Amino acid sequence: MFFSSKVLVRNLVGAGFISANVLVSVHVFAQQTAPANSVPPQSAVIQKVEKIEVTGSNLKRVDAETSSPITIINAADIKRSGATSVQELLSNLPIAVGGALNDVSAGNGFAAGAATVALRGLGSQATLTLLNGRRISPAAFNDPNTGQSVITNLNSIPTAAIERIEILRDGASAIYGSDAIAGVVNIILRKDFTGAVGTASISQNADNEFRIKQINVAFGIGDLAADKFNVFGTYERFEREAVLIKQEDNVDSNWTNTTFLQRQSVLSSLSYPGNYYREARLGSGLFATFVAARAGCPTVIGGLCRYNQWDDLEQSGKTQRDTAYVRGTIDIRPSLSAFGEASFSKTVNTFTGAPISENPATPTIWLTNSFQPLRFQLVLPVGHPENPYTFPVGLRYRWVDLGRSRDISTTKDARAVAGLKGTFGAWDWESAVLFNTSKAESTTGRRLLFPEVQQAIADGSWRFNAPNSQAQIDRISTNFTNSGESTSKIWDLKASTEFGQLPGGAIAVGAGVELRRDSLEITPDANIVNSRIVGFGASFADGSRKVTSAFVEFALPITKTLDASVAGRYDKYSDYGSSTNPKFGLKWKALPNLALRTNYSTGFRAPSLSQISKSAVRSFQQITDNLRCPVTADPDECGGLKVVAAQIQFNPNLEPEKSKSYNFGAIWDVTKNLSLSIDYFNIARKNEIDRFSSNFVVQGNFNGEARFANAVLRDPNPLTWLPGVPNSGPVQTVLRQYLNLGGSQVTGVDIDVNQKINLSQWGKLTLNATATYNINNKFAREKGDPLVDSIGGVNSPRIRGNISGNWDYRDWSFGVRGNYVGRYNYRDGFGTCLAYAGQARIDSISGLCQIKSWATMDANLSYAGIKNLTLRLVVRNITDKKPPFDFNANATLGYNTNFHNPLGIYPTFSASYQFK
Repeated sequence: MFFSSKVLVRNLVGAGFISANVLVSVHVFAQQTAPANSVPPQSAVIQKVEKIEVTGSNLKRVDAETSSPITIINAADIKRSGATSVQELLSNLPIAVGGALNDVSAGNGFAAGAATVALRGLGSQATLTLLNGRRISPAAFNDPNTGQSVITNLNSIPTAAIERIEILRDGASAIYGSDAIAGVVNIILRKDFTGAVGTASISQNADNEFRIKQINVAFGIGDLAADKFNVFGTYERFEREAVLIKQEDNVDSNWTNTTFLQRQSVLSSLSYPGNYYREARLGSGLFATFVAARAGCPTVIGGLCRYNQWDDLEQSGKTQRDTAYVRGTIDIRPSLSAFGEASFSKTVNTFTGAPISENPATPTIWLTNSFQPLRFQLVLPVGHPENPYTFPVGLRYRWVDLGRSRDISTTKDARAVAGLKGTFGAWDWESAVLFNTSKAESTTGRRLLFPEVQQAIADGSWRFNAPNSQAQIDRISTNFTNSGESTSKIWDLKASTEFGQLPGGAIAVGAGVELRRDSLEITPDANIVNSRIVGFGASFADGSRKVTSAFVEFALPITKTLDASVAGRYDKYSDYGSSTNPKFGLKWKALPNLALRTNYSTGFRAPSLSQISKSAVRSFQQITDNLRCPVTADPDECGGLKVVAAQIQFNPNLEPEKSKSYNFGAIWDVTKNLSLSIDYFNIARKNEIDRFSSNFVVQGNFNGEARFANAVLRDPNPLTWLPGVPNSGPVQTVLRQYLNLGGSQVTGVDIDVNQKINLSQWGKLTLNATATYNINNKFAREKGDPLVDSIGGVNSPRIRGNISGNWDYRDWSFGVRGNYVGRYNYRDGFGTCLAYAGQARIDSISGLCQIKSWATMDANLSYAGIKNLTLRLVVRNITDKKPPFDFNANATLGYNTNFHNPLGIYPTFSASYQFK
């Protein structure tokens, strides 16, 4: 919403970081016609101040600085950062503290290729992402691990069209509804442009790795002031090359971690042509006793046939992305204009890995639609042409004939908005309809078909010691494709006006309604539905909902120096009920150069469609089996490495997550060109929607907890049972469900310092320092549990910050930026280190559980002295600082992808040409 033109212009408070990046245009015009050579009297000149929309408010305002703290990143900041994607740019913010997805590897599982942002350490599900102030349809994924099934894929946004990004560092459910618990990221695209410009860039590190190529073009016709219309469009092409893990050694480590050091070793006993194992107890089905390496093995170490999987595993997959955006605006008459925008994005991520393998010591178990386990174990019976023994043998084997594993994730996002805005009497109004769809398709290459592979083993037609024909490969394996689609349809109407009078000025009010319909459908391949793919997880979803919302907001200028804001929103969901959330704010101009501000609000997150509607996720997790371990002493069952099948069920009785947040801070213009802001934040969340881990369920079942009595299914073969203990076979499957569990609380302080220095004929210098100090990050597993502080623990560095300086001189611009991620102790919040040494869980290794701090420096240089051409060079990490070793975050990569990267010295060169 926005004020009418009668709003009295007030002085801007805090002309620092925020107001320095917001453009307020001023127009001068005469009230009556005068001769061309005459000078109108002073009283006849009126200044008209353009009002702007500020994220976190439904009102257009003259004063850009509200009671809510906002960080703004403009187009120039984006170019200077060297970031090649929206996700990369946002993840570098000090307020981003873990819990986000990135697309560097296939490790995202059910959401491979997706990228999100998470603020305040509360996960991406607590951060609302908007595009031009309106919601983005959730990505068509059902991923229970990150975002708890709420994923807004940043890869769908055309970066070339971004005008600025506004980050509201405060709860805003009273303004925007669900998900805005930790804050709001509003990505604002350009609304008008004339002419044409093309930009090309290339990035790669000093080792010629991580190469990224981008091109984008933008065009615009029509001047709104002169022609009463404008059409603006952009197209962007993004390409990233794949990088193998063995190519990358840019990780700092002084610890001899076994897995990490395997990068240059041939150590995997899951090999080709494989290793023979036998049962310790005939008929038990537990093939864990080594017999011999198979003849013809090219590499035998320690008696075992070995395979070098590091020749196949990728650290960063191949990506190709095309995005297009177009927006049109036309002034129908002075009081009415129409606008429309459309965007389309297609992203293809390709991830490859080692050929699939089978370990007879741990049978592959997966689930049918009725939660019944299916089991496959690579066992050669007596008499098999490749079993030279008088007893059955299990084969520890890698299916090299099937080729490297390959997953291709394709996402397509389309969005269209059409609307009108204008004035009616004293009211300013705007209304629009939005359609947004996100489609995802994941194709997985060459997985075993069941029971075809069993038949090929039984009849001896598959050869484990020689290449097989394509016909044989096609007989036992197949490619398969899972697909999904998420849609959002929205209509909104909002209006604002002024009424009454307070000592500080007129009261502004804004109000509106919104109707929304969301749907999600995720359909696995027919072979997955029919459980014909050996050992492969899947996700299903089929749900829709209607949401009706009404909101109102008041701006109350109580005095000339004291402003209050009051907002409220009511949301009614067709599947769980309703939520009502208020917000209250105050801003007091205590001194001409000092303003104090505070806010209190409640928030909520509605259960996602994949959590409350008909859905399921089938996956695999590691457990420790306290029932069997004391007897079997099996290293997998005792060491938390036993892999079991698990199914996560939806829950139609879920309630929304709820939160309370407050902040208070100060904005101080120390001098005309030096400003400081400091804000304290406190966000408490309860009723969190999550699911217990498979290990927690197994332990609860072992401890006799009634709620887990039927949630664990063990091997029914009596020969696998412990002596005298019925139904004590190895765990096969675990049933889990989404529940309203415990809560969390985060507190901390944000600091921004900005200074501008006029160097006269030598240009100008801009300095900025931004940091977030996280006081605590508490969580409780279940309702009623005490909150336990994990700050400095799991993915929670206490301090993040950066400091930058930029010098603009004539056609040159030069800048440097320092980045800092504080150290943290990687523990699970209960004091236990999560590291592994070999197969044994340990509580402490000197220095292992303390991840080091990481400080890097970037530099940028641009030159615009050639007509219509701008050249830019950005070099990130100019000191080549290696990321700290963090085995816990990612045992394969060796670093935490939320905070660190292995790029090393990473230059990006770009050239932009303005066509006239």
